[in-house]
Amino acid sequence: MRKNLFIGLLSLVLIAGSALISAGSAEASSRSLKKFGISISLLGDPAPSFVGYNIHYNLTSFMRLNAGYGSFLAGSTYGGGARFFVPDWNFSPFVGLSYAKFNISGTLTSDSGTAGLLVSQSYAYASYGFDWQTDYGLNFAFGVNQIFVSDTTMLPFFSLGWFF
Repeated sequence: MRKNLFIGLLSLVLIAGSALISAGSAEASSRSLKKFGISISLLGDPAPSFVGYNIHYNLTSFMRLNAGYGSFLAGSTYGGGARFFVPDWNFSPFVGLSYAKFNISGTLTSDSGTAGLLVSQSYAYASYGFDWQTDYGLNFAFGVNQIFVSDTTMLPFFSLGWFF
């Protein structure tokens, strides 16, 4: 787990460093022009979820803040985080860091009666992938979310959205 965390943090530092180097670029990306967005994701954001609904704000051409809600089996997930891109690229690799809370609720029935069930877990997760935001506002992203609860929890995701 420490190795994966190190790789994620190293990726974040490299992207942030490239952002500082090219901050003076004359051409603005579509992330600078269309800042507010909404999206729907399949299999993943916030992680874990089958379907997720997210809002986004492009703070800069290389940093996006996001928050969302997702459903997963008998549970739900909500969370938020940040993604970092190559500055001024409309189609860009990204690395992100998010925090989420996963809740499962239900009812247990046995011979002795019925009882409510609520299980909740909070965790951090990293996102790696590619994001494309067009000049018109269409946004498509795909990648992998790695949940830091265990070494092997890596889930793919696909996202489609619109920025204004």
